[in-house]
Amino acid sequence: MKRMHLKIVTPKGVFLDQEVDGVYVPGVLGELGALPGHTPCLVELAPGVLRCEDGSDSAWFAIAGGVAELGHQQTIVLAETCERAAEIDPERAESARERANARLGDFSKQADHDVERAQTALARATARLVASKRR
Repeated sequence: MKRMHLKIVTPKGVFLDQEVDGVYVPGVLGELGALPGHTPCLVELAPGVLRCEDGSDSAWFAIAGGVAELGHQQTIVLAETCERAAEIDPERAESARERANARLGDFSKQADHDVERAQTALARATARLVASKRR
């Protein structure tokens, strides 16, 4: 069976570098999957859950935006942040989600940049929470 190379890089360095059967990334227009032989493309990433398949196993990661280059034999993900699902504390993620929701409670009293930051925080916290449930 053909495999592809997956490399996830964050500002801290190479996070993951391995062969996989397929990868699914959270694009801003929706989830996009790539298998070996995928037509090359660039995808803007949204905060969400990245999944990679290795045989019958799946690995789940919470990422916070970035870009991905999907190609025939390789996918490179440049993510703002990346966390393994098994390393996420669900209670902490839920607490962050609740704080972000509370900040979004009254739009009329907030500046546009505050609303945008709160929406980003909410998306990141939700991604972490979803990933943590996929352990």
